[in-house]
Amino acid sequence: RHSGFLDTFSFVAGVNRSDPDFFYDAVQVVIDARIYDSGGIGRPYRYDHKLQVEDAHRDLQKAFIGFQGALQISPAAVCATGNWGCGAFGGSAAVKVFIQWMAASLAGLESLEYFPWDDGVIHEFLSNSADV
Repeated sequence: RHSGFLDTFSFVAGVNRSDPDFFYDAVQVVIDARIYDSGGIGRPYRYDHKLQVEDAHRDLQKAFIGFQGALQISPAAVCATGNWGCGAFGGSAAVKVFIQWMAASLAGLESLEYFPWDDGVIHEFLSNSADV
């Protein structure tokens, strides 16, 4: 369990096995996101970084390490993810979906469940690309 956001983010307590929020077959991987624009959180960042090679490489490495770690804990892991860093942080969902797809493939995941929430374009793309 956690509380806060950004600078106030903190660990509150673990989840007990008797807690209804505990899943025996789930591995939770938490990956931080870079802030691409202020998005109402008071931290301006350069808009042109959404498509910068250094930022894409950083995100690819972070996602790869996260997915690889999940596989080390549970070799049959299916990771569920989404538009990581695309809400208040201002990232590009189109960029993030490909970064995570590449990272999952490089890590050796057999399946990646991607939840684009309310992004109809990404949802349609993934629906048409399910067997790739």
